[in-house]
Amino acid sequence: MAKNKKESGGKVNILVIIGIIFLQIVLSGVLFFFMSKFVFNKNTGASQQVVESSVEQVDENGEKKDDNEKDKKKKKKKNQEDEESDDENLEDSEDSEDSEDSGDVAKDYFKEYAIFNLDDMIVNPKDSEGHFLLITIGMEYKIEKKSKLPDELTNKITLIIDAINGYLSTITLEQLSDTSYRKELKRMIKKKVNRLMVEGKINKILFAQFVIQ
Repeated sequence: MAKNKKESGGKVNILVIIGIIFLQIVLSGVLFFFMSKFVFNKNTGASQQVVESSVEQVDENGEKKDDNEKDKKKKKKKNQEDEESDDENLEDSEDSEDSEDSGDVAKDYFKEYAIFNLDDMIVNPKDSEGHFLLITIGMEYKIEKKSKLPDELTNKITLIIDAINGYLSTITLEQLSDTSYRKELKRMIKKKVNRLMVEGKINKILFAQFVIQ
């Protein structure tokens, strides 16, 4: 009997131990499941935050890019308006000077004014069909102390001739033959020359020779 009781007690102990081990395994599995789920949720949240942060950064960069493009367009438009305003002011100034020079007023070409003469130019007018224009141009400017305009005219003489030649090549033979159109020619030539000048401005354009052949 005693032997049977010992055997029964041993079996019970083994079953208890097995039960405890099994319970620990189950608890470990449950604990591992919840820990894995917690870590997964945490990583997912962090990843989502990174994605949201990246999207926000992309949106901010896109908005900044749009703002920069808008600023560039505004600056470009402002520069165009300023250039148009400068052209209008230049034309008004030229018209005013032309009206002042229309009278036969004697000028002092020794102390107050000087003339910068260009060499003879031969130009093929627009649709001229073999005809050409022989023209000699003088550019009147006001003498001012410490003015570097004469030197600038000399240094830029090739640019000046090119600008005048390019303009006259767009004028038809019929227009060049009209003596009333020469005032407009002088105004436009003066405008194109003055756009090249930095040290001063030309007051008047003179035609020393104007021959159509």
